[in-house]
Amino acid sequence: MNTLIFILFATLSFQFCHSQWPDQTNTGYIHAPGYPGSLTTCTTPIPSNSMVKYCNFPDGYYVGSGSNYPRNITFIGCRFASNALDDANVAVFGYNITFNYCTFEPIFNITNPSYTQGYQYGIDQRKFAGGLFINYCNIWGFGNGLQLGFSNKTNPIIVTNSWIHNPRADGGIDHTDGILENYGGVSYMTFDHNTIVGVGNTQALGLQGADDPYDHITVTNNLFSGYGYVVSFGHKMSTNIIFTGNVWSSQFEPIHGPMYDSTLFETAGLNNLWKNNTLKVYPGTTWMNFGNNGKYWWATDGMVSNPNQIIGHNIDYINP
Repeated sequence: MNTLIFILFATLSFQFCHSQWPDQTNTGYIHAPGYPGSLTTCTTPIPSNSMVKYCNFPDGYYVGSGSNYPRNITFIGCRFASNALDDANVAVFGYNITFNYCTFEPIFNITNPSYTQGYQYGIDQRKFAGGLFINYCNIWGFGNGLQLGFSNKTNPIIVTNSWIHNPRADGGIDHTDGILENYGGVSYMTFDHNTIVGVGNTQALGLQGADDPYDHITVTNNLFSGYGYVVSFGHKMSTNIIFTGNVWSSQFEPIHGPMYDSTLFETAGLNNLWKNNTLKVYPGTTWMNFGNNGKYWWATDGMVSNPNQIIGHNIDYINP
Protein backbone atom coordinates (compact mmCIF):
# COMPACT_ATOMS: atom_id res chain seq x y z
CA MET A 1 0.00 0.00 0.00
CA ASN A 2 1.50 3.36 -0.88
CA THR A 3 2.09 5.86 1.92
CA LEU A 4 -0.63 8.34 0.91
CA ILE A 5 -3.34 5.68 0.80
CA PHE A 6 -2.19 4.21 4.13
CA ILE A 7 -2.33 7.61 5.88
CA LEU A 8 -5.77 8.40 4.47
CA PHE A 9 -7.09 4.95 5.39
CA ALA A 10 -5.66 5.09 8.91
CA THR A 11 -7.01 8.60 9.49
CA LEU A 12 -10.53 7.67 8.43
CA SER A 13 -10.46 4.51 10.56
CA PHE A 14 -9.34 6.48 13.62
CA GLN A 15 -12.39 8.75 13.25
CA PHE A 16 -14.76 5.80 13.66
CA CYS A 17 -16.09 5.02 17.14
CA HIS A 18 -15.72 1.26 17.46
CA SER A 19 -18.63 1.12 19.91
CA GLN A 20 -21.02 1.76 17.00
CA TRP A 21 -21.55 -0.82 14.30
CA PRO A 22 -21.45 0.25 10.66
CA ASP A 23 -24.99 0.97 9.44
CA GLN A 24 -27.08 3.58 7.63
CA THR A 25 -25.89 6.34 9.98
CA ASN A 26 -22.18 6.19 9.22
CA THR A 27 -21.48 4.52 5.86
CA GLY A 28 -21.92 5.38 2.19
CA TYR A 29 -21.54 8.55 0.16
CA ILE A 30 -24.04 10.57 2.19
CA HIS A 31 -21.70 10.37 5.20
CA ALA A 32 -18.49 11.10 3.33
CA PRO A 33 -16.45 13.92 4.89
CA GLY A 34 -17.12 17.09 2.91
CA TYR A 35 -20.06 15.63 0.97
CA PRO A 36 -21.56 18.66 -0.83
CA GLY A 37 -25.17 17.41 -0.77
CA SER A 38 -25.30 16.06 -4.32
CA LEU A 39 -23.28 13.94 -6.72
CA THR A 40 -21.89 14.80 -10.14
CA THR A 41 -21.19 12.82 -13.30
CA CYS A 42 -17.46 12.31 -13.67
CA THR A 43 -15.35 11.79 -16.76
CA THR A 44 -14.32 8.21 -17.51
CA PRO A 45 -12.12 6.26 -17.90
CA ILE A 46 -10.35 7.29 -14.74
CA PRO A 47 -6.55 7.24 -15.09
CA SER A 48 -3.98 5.97 -12.62
CA ASN A 49 -2.99 8.17 -9.68
CA SER A 50 -6.43 9.79 -9.39
CA MET A 51 -8.65 10.78 -6.47
CA VAL A 52 -12.32 10.82 -7.44
CA LYS A 53 -14.84 12.50 -5.13
CA TYR A 54 -18.64 12.63 -4.98
CA CYS A 55 -19.33 11.04 -8.37
CA ASN A 56 -22.41 9.16 -9.51
CA PHE A 57 -21.90 6.04 -11.62
CA PRO A 58 -25.51 5.11 -12.51
CA ASP A 59 -24.49 2.06 -14.54
CA GLY A 60 -21.64 0.83 -12.33
CA TYR A 61 -18.01 1.10 -13.38
CA TYR A 62 -15.10 -1.04 -14.57
CA VAL A 63 -11.83 0.05 -12.98
CA GLY A 64 -9.59 -0.97 -15.85
CA SER A 65 -10.09 -3.94 -18.14
CA GLY A 66 -8.56 -7.26 -19.10
CA SER A 67 -5.79 -5.35 -20.89
CA ASN A 68 -5.60 -2.20 -18.75
CA TYR A 69 -4.56 -2.31 -15.08
CA PRO A 70 -4.68 1.17 -13.55
CA ARG A 71 -2.96 1.93 -10.26
CA ASN A 72 -3.53 4.13 -7.24
CA ILE A 73 -7.13 5.27 -7.71
CA THR A 74 -9.14 6.42 -4.69
CA PHE A 75 -12.93 6.88 -4.78
CA ILE A 76 -14.41 9.00 -1.97
CA GLY A 77 -18.13 9.57 -1.48
CA CYS A 78 -19.20 7.95 -4.75
CA ARG A 79 -22.34 6.03 -5.71
CA PHE A 80 -22.28 2.96 -7.95
CA ALA A 81 -25.65 1.60 -9.11
CA SER A 82 -26.39 -1.43 -11.26
CA ASN A 83 -28.97 -3.87 -12.55
CA ALA A 84 -26.40 -6.27 -14.04
CA LEU A 85 -28.12 -9.51 -13.07
CA ASP A 86 -25.10 -11.69 -13.81
CA ASP A 87 -22.28 -9.15 -13.70
CA ALA A 88 -20.53 -6.72 -11.40
CA ASN A 89 -21.67 -3.33 -10.25
CA VAL A 90 -17.94 -2.50 -10.00
CA ALA A 91 -15.23 -4.68 -11.53
CA VAL A 92 -11.66 -4.02 -10.37
CA PHE A 93 -8.69 -4.93 -12.56
CA GLY A 94 -6.18 -2.51 -11.05
CA TYR A 95 -3.73 -2.17 -8.17
CA ASN A 96 -4.12 -0.09 -5.01
CA ILE A 97 -7.77 0.73 -5.61
CA THR A 98 -9.52 2.35 -2.64
CA PHE A 99 -13.21 2.96 -1.93
CA ASN A 100 -13.97 5.24 1.04
CA TYR A 101 -17.54 6.14 1.99
CA CYS A 102 -18.95 4.73 -1.24
CA THR A 103 -22.38 3.21 -1.87
CA PHE A 104 -22.98 0.15 -4.04
CA GLU A 105 -26.67 -0.38 -4.67
CA PRO A 106 -29.33 -1.44 -7.20
CA ILE A 107 -30.85 1.08 -9.57
CA PHE A 108 -34.16 0.36 -7.85
CA ASN A 109 -34.68 1.89 -4.41
CA ILE A 110 -36.23 -1.24 -2.90
CA THR A 111 -35.12 -2.41 0.54
CA ASN A 112 -35.39 -6.12 -0.23
CA PRO A 113 -34.81 -6.42 -3.99
CA SER A 114 -35.90 -9.43 -5.98
CA TYR A 115 -33.41 -11.32 -8.12
CA THR A 116 -34.27 -9.20 -11.17
CA GLN A 117 -34.00 -5.95 -9.21
CA GLY A 118 -30.43 -6.49 -7.99
CA TYR A 119 -27.01 -7.24 -9.43
CA GLN A 120 -24.46 -10.05 -9.05
CA TYR A 121 -21.33 -8.51 -7.43
CA GLY A 122 -20.95 -5.27 -5.50
CA ILE A 123 -17.21 -5.36 -6.21
CA ASP A 124 -15.66 -8.12 -8.28
CA GLN A 125 -11.86 -8.27 -8.05
CA ARG A 126 -10.67 -9.56 -11.41
CA LYS A 127 -7.58 -10.53 -13.40
CA PHE A 128 -4.23 -9.20 -12.14
CA ALA A 129 -5.87 -7.02 -9.49
CA GLY A 130 -4.15 -6.45 -6.15
CA GLY A 131 -4.23 -4.02 -3.28
CA LEU A 132 -7.94 -3.39 -2.60
CA PHE A 133 -9.11 -1.17 0.26
CA ILE A 134 -12.76 -0.72 1.24
CA ASN A 135 -13.71 1.54 4.12
CA TYR A 136 -17.05 2.95 5.40
CA CYS A 137 -18.89 1.57 2.38
CA ASN A 138 -22.59 0.71 2.12
CA ILE A 139 -23.07 -2.39 -0.05
CA TRP A 140 -26.49 -3.93 -0.70
CA GLY A 141 -28.80 -5.47 -3.32
CA PHE A 142 -26.20 -8.00 -4.47
CA GLY A 143 -25.92 -11.70 -5.16
CA ASN A 144 -22.40 -11.50 -3.66
CA GLY A 145 -21.33 -8.31 -1.92
CA LEU A 146 -17.61 -8.69 -2.56
CA GLN A 147 -15.96 -11.31 -4.73
CA LEU A 148 -12.25 -11.44 -3.96
CA GLY A 149 -9.37 -13.49 -5.29
CA PHE A 150 -6.05 -11.63 -5.32
CA SER A 151 -4.25 -10.67 -2.12
CA ASN A 152 -0.75 -11.08 -0.72
CA LYS A 153 1.61 -9.33 1.68
CA THR A 154 2.65 -6.74 -0.93
CA ASN A 155 -0.86 -6.09 -2.26
CA PRO A 156 -3.34 -6.93 0.52
CA ILE A 157 -7.10 -6.69 0.76
CA ILE A 158 -8.41 -4.62 3.69
CA VAL A 159 -12.15 -4.22 4.33
CA THR A 160 -13.12 -2.10 7.34
CA ASN A 161 -16.04 -0.21 8.86
CA SER A 162 -18.44 -1.25 6.09
CA TRP A 163 -22.11 -2.25 6.06
CA ILE A 164 -22.90 -5.25 3.84
CA HIS A 165 -26.60 -6.00 4.02
CA ASN A 166 -29.91 -6.68 2.25
CA PRO A 167 -28.78 -9.02 -0.53
CA ARG A 168 -31.18 -9.58 -3.39
CA ALA A 169 -33.40 -12.68 -3.40
CA ASP A 170 -31.47 -15.62 -4.84
CA GLY A 171 -34.09 -16.43 -7.49
CA GLY A 172 -33.17 -20.09 -7.19
CA ILE A 173 -29.92 -19.18 -8.98
CA ASP A 174 -27.51 -17.31 -6.70
CA HIS A 175 -25.46 -18.71 -3.92
CA THR A 176 -25.56 -15.59 -1.81
CA ASP A 177 -22.54 -14.39 0.17
CA GLY A 178 -21.66 -11.15 1.89
CA ILE A 179 -17.94 -11.60 1.20
CA LEU A 180 -16.79 -14.42 -1.09
CA GLU A 181 -13.39 -15.90 -1.96
CA ASN A 182 -13.78 -19.28 -3.60
CA TYR A 183 -10.33 -20.05 -5.00
CA GLY A 184 -8.10 -20.50 -1.94
CA GLY A 185 -4.38 -19.86 -1.72
CA VAL A 186 -4.97 -16.20 -0.89
CA SER A 187 -3.12 -14.45 1.94
CA TYR A 188 -3.03 -11.21 3.92
CA MET A 189 -6.69 -10.29 3.91
CA THR A 190 -8.08 -8.20 6.76
CA PHE A 191 -11.76 -7.77 7.66
CA ASP A 192 -12.20 -5.46 10.65
CA HIS A 193 -15.27 -3.84 12.20
CA ASN A 194 -17.83 -4.56 9.51
CA THR A 195 -21.53 -5.35 9.74
CA ILE A 196 -22.30 -8.33 7.48
CA VAL A 197 -25.92 -9.40 7.91
CA GLY A 198 -28.79 -10.63 5.78
CA VAL A 199 -30.98 -13.40 4.46
CA GLY A 200 -28.78 -15.52 2.20
CA ASN A 201 -28.19 -19.16 1.37
CA THR A 202 -24.40 -19.42 1.67
CA GLN A 203 -22.16 -17.38 4.02
CA ALA A 204 -21.79 -13.91 5.48
CA LEU A 205 -18.02 -14.41 5.23
CA GLY A 206 -17.32 -17.20 2.78
CA LEU A 207 -13.66 -18.08 2.34
CA GLN A 208 -14.59 -21.23 0.49
CA GLY A 209 -11.45 -22.30 -1.37
CA ALA A 210 -10.72 -25.93 -0.51
CA ASP A 211 -7.84 -26.76 -2.87
CA ASP A 212 -5.17 -24.44 -1.44
CA PRO A 213 -4.90 -23.16 2.15
CA TYR A 214 -5.32 -19.56 3.20
CA ASP A 215 -2.63 -17.78 5.20
CA HIS A 216 -2.58 -14.64 7.35
CA ILE A 217 -6.30 -13.87 7.35
CA THR A 218 -7.46 -11.47 10.07
CA VAL A 219 -11.15 -11.26 10.98
CA THR A 220 -11.73 -8.95 13.94
CA ASN A 221 -14.54 -7.00 15.59
CA ASN A 222 -17.23 -7.78 13.01
CA LEU A 223 -20.98 -8.16 13.50
CA PHE A 224 -22.33 -11.22 11.66
CA SER A 225 -25.87 -12.52 11.26
CA GLY A 226 -27.91 -14.79 8.99
CA TYR A 227 -27.01 -16.54 5.73
CA GLY A 228 -26.66 -20.33 5.35
CA TYR A 229 -23.63 -20.54 7.58
CA VAL A 230 -22.32 -17.39 9.23
CA VAL A 231 -18.65 -18.00 8.35
CA SER A 232 -16.52 -20.46 6.38
CA PHE A 233 -12.75 -20.83 6.12
CA GLY A 234 -12.55 -23.46 3.39
CA HIS A 235 -9.27 -25.39 3.49
CA LYS A 236 -8.78 -27.31 6.74
CA MET A 237 -5.03 -26.63 6.90
CA SER A 238 -5.10 -22.84 6.54
CA THR A 239 -2.59 -21.04 8.76
CA ASN A 240 -2.30 -17.82 10.77
CA ILE A 241 -6.06 -17.27 10.81
CA ILE A 242 -7.05 -14.72 13.48
CA PHE A 243 -10.74 -14.63 14.41
CA THR A 244 -11.21 -12.41 17.46
CA GLY A 245 -13.71 -9.97 18.92
CA ASN A 246 -16.49 -10.91 16.52
CA VAL A 247 -20.19 -11.04 17.35
CA TRP A 248 -22.75 -13.53 16.04
CA SER A 249 -26.08 -11.76 16.39
CA SER A 250 -29.63 -13.07 16.35
CA GLN A 251 -30.93 -10.45 13.90
CA PHE A 252 -31.28 -13.11 11.19
CA GLU A 253 -31.47 -16.86 11.79
CA PRO A 254 -28.87 -18.81 9.79
CA ILE A 255 -30.13 -21.76 7.78
CA HIS A 256 -27.50 -24.26 8.92
CA GLY A 257 -25.40 -22.78 11.72
CA PRO A 258 -22.56 -20.46 12.67
CA MET A 259 -19.47 -22.21 11.26
CA TYR A 260 -18.91 -24.36 8.20
CA ASP A 261 -16.19 -26.75 9.41
CA SER A 262 -14.18 -25.68 12.45
CA THR A 263 -11.29 -28.11 11.80
CA LEU A 264 -8.64 -25.43 11.35
CA PHE A 265 -9.40 -24.06 14.84
CA GLU A 266 -9.22 -27.55 16.37
CA THR A 267 -5.89 -28.56 14.81
CA ALA A 268 -2.63 -27.84 16.64
CA GLY A 269 0.35 -26.37 14.84
CA LEU A 270 -1.50 -24.10 12.40
CA ASN A 271 -1.07 -20.95 14.51
CA ASN A 272 -4.77 -20.10 14.26
CA LEU A 273 -6.56 -18.16 17.00
CA TRP A 274 -10.23 -18.04 18.01
CA LYS A 275 -10.69 -15.65 20.93
CA ASN A 276 -13.23 -13.33 22.55
CA ASN A 277 -16.06 -13.99 20.10
CA THR A 278 -19.52 -13.57 21.59
CA LEU A 279 -23.25 -13.94 21.03
CA LYS A 280 -25.69 -11.04 20.76
CA VAL A 281 -29.35 -11.92 21.25
CA TYR A 282 -31.83 -9.12 20.72
CA PRO A 283 -34.96 -8.86 22.89
CA GLY A 284 -37.89 -10.50 21.15
CA THR A 285 -35.78 -13.07 19.30
CA THR A 286 -37.81 -16.27 18.93
CA TRP A 287 -35.24 -18.70 17.50
CA MET A 288 -32.48 -18.26 20.10
CA ASN A 289 -32.79 -18.03 23.89
CA PHE A 290 -31.96 -14.61 25.31
CA GLY A 291 -29.90 -16.42 27.94
CA ASN A 292 -27.18 -16.76 25.28
CA ASN A 293 -26.72 -13.00 25.12
CA GLY A 294 -23.17 -11.96 25.95
CA LYS A 295 -21.86 -15.51 26.27
CA TYR A 296 -18.82 -16.75 24.41
CA TRP A 297 -19.21 -18.16 20.91
CA TRP A 298 -16.92 -21.13 20.30
CA ALA A 299 -15.54 -22.29 16.96
CA THR A 300 -17.10 -25.71 17.51
CA ASP A 301 -20.63 -24.48 18.25
CA GLY A 302 -23.42 -25.79 16.06
CA MET A 303 -26.89 -24.53 15.26
CA VAL A 304 -29.46 -24.03 17.99
CA SER A 305 -31.63 -27.16 18.10
CA ASN A 306 -34.54 -25.50 19.90
CA PRO A 307 -35.40 -21.95 21.03
CA ASN A 308 -34.73 -22.77 24.69
CA GLN A 309 -31.20 -24.08 24.20
CA ILE A 310 -28.19 -22.35 25.72
CA ILE A 311 -25.29 -22.85 23.32
CA GLY A 312 -23.12 -19.99 24.57
CA HIS A 313 -20.31 -20.51 27.07
CA ASN A 314 -19.22 -18.82 30.28
CA ILE A 315 -15.53 -19.23 29.41
CA ASP A 316 -13.68 -18.49 26.20
CA TYR A 317 -12.74 -21.11 23.62
CA ILE A 318 -9.51 -22.98 24.36
CA ASN A 319 -7.35 -23.14 21.26
CA PRO A 320 -5.30 -26.33 20.64
